[in-house]
Amino acid sequence: MVRKTHMTPTPANTARRHRHFVAAPLVLAGLMVAWGTVAGAPLAAVRASVLADAPLRLVGGSVQGDVVAVEEGIVRLAATGSVLVRADGAVDLESAGVRLRAASGIARVTRSGGVLTVEAVSGPVLARVADDLVAVPAGMRWEWNGEALATLDDGLVAWWTARRPQPLPATRAVTALALSGAILPSALPLPRETAADDRWRAAMTLPSAYERWQEQSAADLLADVEDALLLRSASGASAAILRAREAGAFISVVGRARLPALLNQSDGLPAAALALAAEQAQSSDDAFLLPLLPIASHLAFLPTSADFSLEDSLLGALLLPVADRGREALPASTVQAWSDGLRPLSDSLDQPEVFRSLLRMELNAVIVEAGRNGWVERAERYGKAMPPDKEGEI
Repeated sequence: MVRKTHMTPTPANTARRHRHFVAAPLVLAGLMVAWGTVAGAPLAAVRASVLADAPLRLVGGSVQGDVVAVEEGIVRLAATGSVLVRADGAVDLESAGVRLRAASGIARVTRSGGVLTVEAVSGPVLARVADDLVAVPAGMRWEWNGEALATLDDGLVAWWTARRPQPLPATRAVTALALSGAILPSALPLPRETAADDRWRAAMTLPSAYERWQEQSAADLLADVEDALLLRSASGASAAILRAREAGAFISVVGRARLPALLNQSDGLPAAALALAAEQAQSSDDAFLLPLLPIASHLAFLPTSADFSLEDSLLGALLLPVADRGREALPASTVQAWSDGLRPLSDSLDQPEVFRSLLRMELNAVIVEAGRNGWVERAERYGKAMPPDKEGEI
């Protein structure tokens, strides 16, 4: 008020100040281009070094490290280097032609000497190598040397060996958690302003006005769902989920990114959790993630996708007991449904005895670990699912 009384700006001053404000981003962009030109490096390389300095916030979380660009919501990684992902929802990445989706936790992705290493520290990661699916549960790691993955034609053992994740060394997990600087991102709520920030980022890529409007509408509807979940309002959450579903918000880009976070926030609201799990299962890849998410142990049962291929079904069958390593076990109904599906899956294979042998190996390891941790009930569940040692039915 004092400033207005003693020094009222003239129209000329106001216009000049306004031009300066608008021009600032253009000047910054010009400096970045000039920097890239003078240094003899492409602009993408300059942008990579800028993005590597601080976490890049996205709809589903944040990424810090050797990033080249963010295009259409996908984080493109540098040819060599490492990134740390903090996903409260889901974050999509691409490296060496491999599509990755990290969800509900912390993960690290590293490329070195042509080898891609995925470390799922506290949340699962899906990887797509061409049409081949690989899943890395929390607490495990997977390496890919850049060669084509073995197929079922190469034999079930070679196929599973190329996809089987390995336990993550405790020292690596502790280091990554320390670098992330916080507790599990899945425990953090998504602020409503996140949607506005990402709409601003989307606007800078100049998509069509209609596409921007669609994403804005979806973000607003999803924010309503989150508000109802945070208020622990069962009726409000059900109504907000219904509105979001009818408007197609869950199948939008922002919807697929935020669904895992909304699911984790639905703990204690069974109807809302089941409805959100059903939305997660609309995509076959996201349905594959469902039993690997932290919320899975709190759901009465897990919806599945009807679009699973034979390979996806085999991967899920062998991976589920391997992934059931958390303090809280998967629900008994989920384990029972998995067990009931083993026999028809085995019968569909040319060499069912090889499948049974692999399954026995994985179940033995799970049962031993469960016994060591005192998880008697879990050991009993998987013991009942153990296939016979000799020719016979599961």
